[in-house]
Amino acid sequence: VGAELPDRDIRVVHRADESGTSYIMSDYLSAVSDDWAKGPGRGMQIKWPAGSGGQGNEGISASVKATIGSIGYAEVVYARQNRLSVAHIQNSSARFIAPMSFEVASASASANANQLTSDLRGSLVNARGDQSYPIASFTWLLIIPEDIGERKTEQLVQFVHWALTDGTDIASQLGYVPLPMSTASRVLDQLDSTIKSVGFTRTR
Repeated sequence: VGAELPDRDIRVVHRADESGTSYIMSDYLSAVSDDWAKGPGRGMQIKWPAGSGGQGNEGISASVKATIGSIGYAEVVYARQNRLSVAHIQNSSARFIAPMSFEVASASASANANQLTSDLRGSLVNARGDQSYPIASFTWLLIIPEDIGERKTEQLVQFVHWALTDGTDIASQLGYVPLPMSTASRVLDQLDSTIKSVGFTRTR
């Protein structure tokens, strides 16, 4: 409030390709705007009412960096790598929040394991909590053991167990937020249950 803004057109940059990032962004816009929900709506590829398209997070970041007066959306890691300014977004508690690790973790914690569906789906968009950043998401792995065979399944499962336990420090160093312990435990339990159901075993 009271900020002086430049007399300049705002140039919108959006994803031209199908993207989970577009789904998260449009899901947030649909959650906070009835007009948006009725109009473009949510989806991996939608008809944006304005702007130009870019390919991938790299394309969005490059276009925003090169265009004066532009605004776009991308994974926060790409914004940091390209030294782009990031917006503080109003959350469900009417507070303007930056996309920092603690604020994303707050959103993740608000959607704890008990709120996930049986197949581990859940949304962090506009999550409750004073410190929750409102445009956040889990990342999913879609694993079909029968399609990749027992050996590759075993290797993949070993990796996931490492990533959600000992590997969390590396995730933080790369700019990502580890899952809450309760959520990670549920993911690993379901993963082990799934491979057992198809007759595969995990070497501990």
